Amino acid sequence: MRILLSFESLVGFAGTESYAVTVAHELIRLGHDAAIYAPNRGASAEAASELGIPVLSGSQLPRCCDLVIASDAATFHDLVGRGLDAVVVLVVHSADFMLQAPPQLSHRCDAIVVLNDRIRRAVEARAWHAPIVRLNQPIDLFRHRARGPARPTARTALVATNYVAGTRAELIEQACRACGLQVSWIGSTTASTPFPEFAIAGADVVIGLGRTVLEAMAGGRAAYVYGIVGGDGWVTPERYPAMEADGFAGTAFADVMIDAATMADGLRCWTGDMGERNRDLASAHHSAREHAIKLVELARGLARSPEAEVALSDELAHLIRLQWHSEGQAIASQREAAALRALLGEREAQVAEVAARLAAAGVQLESLRATRRYRLASRVAEPLDRLRKAWDLRR
Repeated sequence: MRILLSFESLVGFAGTESYAVTVAHELIRLGHDAAIYAPNRGASAEAASELGIPVLSGSQLPRCCDLVIASDAATFHDLVGRGLDAVVVLVVHSADFMLQAPPQLSHRCDAIVVLNDRIRRAVEARAWHAPIVRLNQPIDLFRHRARGPARPTARTALVATNYVAGTRAELIEQACRACGLQVSWIGSTTASTPFPEFAIAGADVVIGLGRTVLEAMAGGRAAYVYGIVGGDGWVTPERYPAMEADGFAGTAFADVMIDAATMADGLRCWTGDMGERNRDLASAHHSAREHAIKLVELARGLARSPEAEVALSDELAHLIRLQWHSEGQAIASQREAAALRALLGEREAQVAEVAARLAAAGVQLESLRATRRYRLASRVAEPLDRLRKAWDLRR
């Protein structure tokens, strides 16, 4: 089959970008002619190209294909509007970002793929949606494989996140220090990397959300679910079903509230067999090969979508991109504001420290003035002070 995957931006390294690259790579392994369409390309596109995946611009798009697998609404409308006469599947990755919201136009989408129950409920609640197919998040089990056995004791923790900073970051650092764990960070705000599997291999504990958790599990490492919206703690075989249904978003268990002490207590429960059990779970439920096979089977069972009007699609794609850019600017502004608040907090702390030192110096000065030696020295110095004043007046 000629298959075209798409996502608006292959610039950074996050969940949707990783999904597109993983699935395209697996489809190529299955012998299909697969490529990714990305209007915005950068480091992630370069990493995909290094894996042998064609990454196309708008001018390079083919005139026809058999299957479109879009991961956002903008490129979805882009490709449908070109009249490719293909089966069209939209993979919904988020319940929050409008860029990834499923379209409300009938006869444009043959099926919607959701990767967890939390997203499925959000799609089902929409006024209209195409038929929904529930698949598990796919992981390249060869790329993310166990690289060496677990150590007898946990010594290192890896935090993989594009979002956690400030108070939550300090919470993680504090909890890890309390357990004697050395902490390292990867992500867009710290050290971005196209090869997280190597950082995972060097850690005993991996802390994060979403695909980070599954990549850690596939790599045979203990995975602790925690991030920007809270957390659920350790992944275990007993807790896995609820966590997977939630997409490892940290909201599977409403009664779990994690602070530094709670996290430290949890991290102390680490055992060397956690990673092995996680690897078994990832292998059983998250094979990228099985995911790709199910997508091909889905496409072969669907009728082709009718051709759409180009003008309408162009306008829809344009409006969605405007919304995407606005959200991007808002996120950038929030990050900048957070950085400025953190800087202000540091300055306020410095001012408070200086004020405290001045107050302490004042107390010490008053204590000095109250001593007998100071009073005696003052009396001895009084005649000298009067002579100095008299001399100054004569001059």
